[in-house]
Amino acid sequence: MGTYEMHPECKILVCFVYDPEGRIGNPVGIERDLESHGGKLKVCVIIAPKS
Repeated sequence: MGTYEMHPECKILVCFVYDPEGRIGNPVGIERDLESHGGKLKVCVIIAPKS
């Protein structure tokens, strides 16, 4: 995220993770953790589908 945060025109970073096999055990927790990183760049994380 640091590289994007330094770019003057980048205001939001959107991350999409496609997890059709449900290998991510706690997708909501990971989304929440990444979105609350505390930097000035807004981060939106979407993990789908949620099993």
